[in-house]
Amino acid sequence: MHVLSAPVAVIAGITLYVALHHLFLYIRRSVKKPEDLSFAVLCLSLFLYDIFCIGAYNNHSLETGLFWQRCQVATLSLIGATFAWFIVDYTGGGNKRLRNFFAIYFILAALLALFDNTGLSWQTDKPAVKHIPLPLGLDITYFEVTPGIMTTLVSLMGIAVFIYAFRLGIRLYRRNEKGKARPLFWSVAFFFVGLCNDAAVQSGLYKSIYLIEYTYLGIVVMMAYFLSKEIIRSAEMKEAVQKAYDQLVETSYRLSGSSQEVHSVTNTIDQAMTEMFTETQRQNEHIRNSHRTISDLLANIHAISREAQQGASITQNTARRITDSIRSLKESFDRMKTAEQSLADMHAMIEAFSGHSKKVDAILGLIDDIASRINVLSLNVAIEASKAGGRDGGFMIVANEIRQLAKNTRAHTDEIAELITGFQDDIVRVRTAMREGLGQFQELGQTTERSRSGLNDILKLTEEEEQRLQRISTRILDLRAYSQQVETEMGTVAHVSEQNLKTAERVNTGTKAMSASMQELSVLADALRESATAGIGGMAAESA
Repeated sequence: MHVLSAPVAVIAGITLYVALHHLFLYIRRSVKKPEDLSFAVLCLSLFLYDIFCIGAYNNHSLETGLFWQRCQVATLSLIGATFAWFIVDYTGGGNKRLRNFFAIYFILAALLALFDNTGLSWQTDKPAVKHIPLPLGLDITYFEVTPGIMTTLVSLMGIAVFIYAFRLGIRLYRRNEKGKARPLFWSVAFFFVGLCNDAAVQSGLYKSIYLIEYTYLGIVVMMAYFLSKEIIRSAEMKEAVQKAYDQLVETSYRLSGSSQEVHSVTNTIDQAMTEMFTETQRQNEHIRNSHRTISDLLANIHAISREAQQGASITQNTARRITDSIRSLKESFDRMKTAEQSLADMHAMIEAFSGHSKKVDAILGLIDDIASRINVLSLNVAIEASKAGGRDGGFMIVANEIRQLAKNTRAHTDEIAELITGFQDDIVRVRTAMREGLGQFQELGQTTERSRSGLNDILKLTEEEEQRLQRISTRILDLRAYSQQVETEMGTVAHVSEQNLKTAERVNTGTKAMSASMQELSVLADALRESATAGIGGMAAESA
């Protein structure tokens, strides 16, 4: 057995142990973690690769070396498939379709590597034997053949898998899961170192042993260490859960003792909520009635407002007409005053004319007296003429003429006296009629003055009534605005009341449900107390 196969055997043993450990964890855990199973299968694939590496280290012929080379490449294909499976389970966010593609490709590549004899996987006619001298006088010879194009593609696809793992690590790092991303970065770094070394050895750049199995060991140790930290964290969580479970058991005893009291309080709350729900319904009905009443009141206020506005308008028109009528009456009163004054002046003139007629009457009396005297004088003249005889015939004629003149004057004076008497009678009647008319005019003036004073009072009252109606109209408009605001507020109150009613109904339903839940909680508390011991035993078994 070659000395270099001993470290690989140790690596194989470690890898097998890790595989069996995680497989056992996956089987024993009640809550399955898929990364335990996929990591166990990956470690088993690495264990097989290490076994085939031991065979290659102890090989001494090209024919046997091709066999071990086929097995190694087929196992590497399985490692690529299982590693893709593991990183998807480990990160919990990979693309399962891409994982399935890698799995199918690597399985087909493994079968092709085992059974292909066409030269696509192996160029059997081109040996690639490598003799590697080692320190301490040791050496190793790799009996290999040149890989074909399919084998090269398998290597390239393996690189793609690790690039995909690096991408998932970056995604974890960006999600602030740095502790979970670091093992992936280290795994990619180990693989990159081993890949560069083996590619250089394969191409003959320098002479060295293959290191890929050692880099795989680094990957296994790194991932096992991180997963073991998860196990330790689970144990700590188990201890915390155990403490919480103990507290839960203690709480269950307390809960069992107080559930009846809570149930009684819940029944009381249920009754109170039922009464509150009934009162809320009654209050909501009152609010609805109030809202309808306020709506009717607002409609009446609108009608009264319209009537008040119309009344104010009518009052304004009436006041305007009364003002016009009073103005006309004032003009009539002024004309009546003028006519009264004219009638008074005419009465004064008639009184003066009556005085003048009396003077004329006195003059006529004087003329009549003169005529009587002339007549007497003419008689005396005639007597004297007759005494004188025929000597004074001319004087007789004059005396006759004078007597005739006196007679005519007396006759005309009598006619004038009759006319003046008639005229005086007419003046007396006119004066009496004018005195009566003037009295009536004075009474009419007094009555008119009282009427004008009354009309002024009516005008003043009308103006006051107009102002009062204007104030009433303004107040009614304000009242309408307030009523509209009250209607809006009552609408809001009605809406809030509806919401409160629905809330009270939900609370009432929730209270009844809580009462039923408290009854169930009492039963569950008893069941929890009975199952506490059995639950602790089950948790211990699950952690193991």
